[in-house]
Amino acid sequence: MSEKHMCPRRAEGPAFTAGPDTWMDRDGYQVCSFCGSLKNEQFFQAIEAGAELGPTDKSYKVYVDLPDPRAGEMKITGSTNSEKQPGPAWTAATEADLAEYYEGRPVPQDHSIKWVLRTPRQTVHAKFYFQHLSDEEQTRFIDLLNAKKIKVGAPGYFYRLPFFTQRVITDNPPTPSVPPKTPPRCVA
Repeated sequence: MSEKHMCPRRAEGPAFTAGPDTWMDRDGYQVCSFCGSLKNEQFFQAIEAGAELGPTDKSYKVYVDLPDPRAGEMKITGSTNSEKQPGPAWTAATEADLAEYYEGRPVPQDHSIKWVLRTPRQTVHAKFYFQHLSDEEQTRFIDLLNAKKIKVGAPGYFYRLPFFTQRVITDNPPTPSVPPKTPPRCVA
């Protein structure tokens, strides 16, 4: 049985409903059943393994590119409702394709998917919501960031810092026309 928790994102909007939530498997990783966030332990394991974090324009979210445990297997990576076949690699959508596409959820009766595109699995593009971090884990994240042990994707730094951090002014801040060469230093 999966460990139960209360997703901290649950109370943030009009979709508030009663919990508890669980950690469920998605693409070989544990994710929150409410928001889909990667589990904290796996987030830190990914950082320590050198996974790239994709910054976003949100202070509460980051993307994580992880190795896909099923690399090489074919996966639906595109769908369309086009009447004509979009290209030679596209195949007519079958009931099995629709079940896979909707990941076990009921297939809507009014779906319009007619064609699917399959490509080999390579990576899992996961998301992580910083609200899942405890105070201690926030400090751990800041320590890793300050030690430059977090690989941040383009542009190479968090242009929108996680909500629990702030920039520290250094003696030699970069001029506005020159982007910083290192990730920002942060404090709790």
